[in-house]
Amino acid sequence: MAKDLRKKKKAQDDQKLIGEVLDFAKELYLDKKTPWGETYLNHIKGTAEILSRLGVDQKTITAGILHDVLEVSPLQQEDTLKDIELHFGNDVSKMVKRFSEIKKIYFSFTLNKTEEFFTKEKIENLRRMFVATAKDLRVILIELASRIDRLQKSKAFPTDKQKLYATETLQIFVPIANRLGLGQVKAKLEDLAFET
Repeated sequence: MAKDLRKKKKAQDDQKLIGEVLDFAKELYLDKKTPWGETYLNHIKGTAEILSRLGVDQKTITAGILHDVLEVSPLQQEDTLKDIELHFGNDVSKMVKRFSEIKKIYFSFTLNKTEEFFTKEKIENLRRMFVATAKDLRVILIELASRIDRLQKSKAFPTDKQKLYATETLQIFVPIANRLGLGQVKAKLEDLAFET
């Protein structure tokens, strides 16, 4: 009986926290849209749902909701990170910062990517840099969940972007999920990429 009450209380606390994070995120994401025209709020809700299904902790889900905020917040990055730390703690702030760092490396590395970009050497270097920069499995899980959400909505991308996104998923992110023993995530990424 006491165990059931503790579980119920924890579930209520988790729901309350997620509500607070979403309210906080709304102020920073505003009504900004992703490059494919979806609101960031819709994308982060999808990412959070995937993370929840993976059974990660509330800090990881919180960071997942905030993972794109440094790119779109009207505040300076340092101020945004301070706000995140104040409201949700240092651990969440660090995950959001690391996510932003891996995205910068990834995008600078793949800036002018085409099918010819995907050489074995470049792909392996990018995988290594990605994992080394993340420094935290939770940050990688956020990226993989975000990618799953985007792949589920990739029909909104132009056809050439769909193909490139699918290729990039199969060449870079499926092997990372495999190396980390994330069989369920690997299978989902493959299925979605092959559907594209």
